[in-house]
Amino acid sequence: MLSCFSAPDDSARFPEALAYLHHRINYETFRSIPYEKLENRLENLRHLLDELEAPDKNYPIIHVAGTKGKGSTCIFLEQILLQAGYRVGRFSSPHLHSLMERFTIDGAPCDREDFAKHILQRKERIDLLEKKYKFDGRTQDLLTFFDLTTIFAFEYFARENVDFAIIEVGLGGRLDSTNVCRPDLTIITSISFDHIEQLGPTLGDIAREKAGIVKPGIPVISGVRSAEPAEAIRNTASLNRATLYEIGRDFSYAPGSGGILLPNEDLTMNFDFVAKSTRFAKPRRLNQLTLSVWGEHQARNASLAIAAAILLEEKGGKISEQAIRRGLHAVRLPARVEVLSHQPLIIVDGAHNRASVRHLLDTLRMYCPTPRRKILLFGSMLGKDNEGMLEELVRYFDWIIFTQHPNSPRSFPALGLYTIAGSNVCKNSDDFETTVLEADSTAKSLKPRGIGEVIPDVRQALAKALLLATPDD
Repeated sequence: MLSCFSAPDDSARFPEALAYLHHRINYETFRSIPYEKLENRLENLRHLLDELEAPDKNYPIIHVAGTKGKGSTCIFLEQILLQAGYRVGRFSSPHLHSLMERFTIDGAPCDREDFAKHILQRKERIDLLEKKYKFDGRTQDLLTFFDLTTIFAFEYFARENVDFAIIEVGLGGRLDSTNVCRPDLTIITSISFDHIEQLGPTLGDIAREKAGIVKPGIPVISGVRSAEPAEAIRNTASLNRATLYEIGRDFSYAPGSGGILLPNEDLTMNFDFVAKSTRFAKPRRLNQLTLSVWGEHQARNASLAIAAAILLEEKGGKISEQAIRRGLHAVRLPARVEVLSHQPLIIVDGAHNRASVRHLLDTLRMYCPTPRRKILLFGSMLGKDNEGMLEELVRYFDWIIFTQHPNSPRSFPALGLYTIAGSNVCKNSDDFETTVLEADSTAKSLKPRGIGEVIPDVRQALAKALLLATPDD
């Protein structure tokens, strides 16, 4: 990857740049400020970007929203465009290991020193513009952590002369910082219950917030199937005179059959794609496409990326069928049913609402149908549907070790998760023991009877899970 700047910078500046960002409100870790406080901010953010030479207007943008699947869809589309020979920027959130993962070009994360140099060079000017455009009131009125990373992404991609930028929405859509852009194409991947405090209590409410990224005259691809949110998206597209391409109506996929997971054998999944609507320039059929990731829901996400690639090709892009095939096959998705080991079979997944937990369990049942003992290491966050997730999980796993993030202020206490899980078991059983024994002085764990145990220290929890597991588990 080419760097933003020709000369390297002192590594000591990276912590300084991070400190500048972390002094701002970060909605990913602190959500007590009402979502509606973001009203009327986008116009000022747009003015600020324009004063920075409107970097986001230098390249075509594909803007992607949705409750689940948007990250995977972005990566599928990125790989297709890379295989077609394009230079591709992708802005995503959150990250797994490093903040730099949020800003990629051709799949490679931004260099730390390039990031630090850019942030610190821009700091003074952004602070002045922040005051000019009235981001200068109470703490919640200042530019946020996500505002600043969005600005950086737009400028980074402009400096690097990308051919396309794939921009993933952070939260919601309508009031998200990324919604200042004027995309060439928008995608809404799915709608399910998540962030209901901010986005609303019904699927229709959530869909209307997500559909806030729809722009007048700009095509929309939708992977939403449920009636209420699908109708909300149709109405928004109609009001904006935006051509809507819906999964199931305008394009579809037929997933191949699953297989049995064997030790040291990585499975692939085949599926067919059909673009059948007259909204496309011509009908398309792509048979026996291959994914190196698991799950029927990933075939759906991939089909959204294929539909996007076809529309970009119809608008003048050079994207061959071979580029689509190679791009899909090349995708690896960390923390999405990611296999770390085969004996025992160890899988890590970032499911964090009830719908995504169901997708995970459906995938495990499809690819791991042989009898084996199933052990779950589980932690979660405040504000998540922990009751709904655990109601699904306790039915599938033989033993659950409850743990928690060691530092995040939004970490849900491990003992609280255990209590929730126990209440779900009690719905169908009277033998759940709610009394928790004293902590073991060496293992620092609590040992309740019933479905599992509580080990707040995540490293010790993982060690215990590995100790319990045999090669066949």
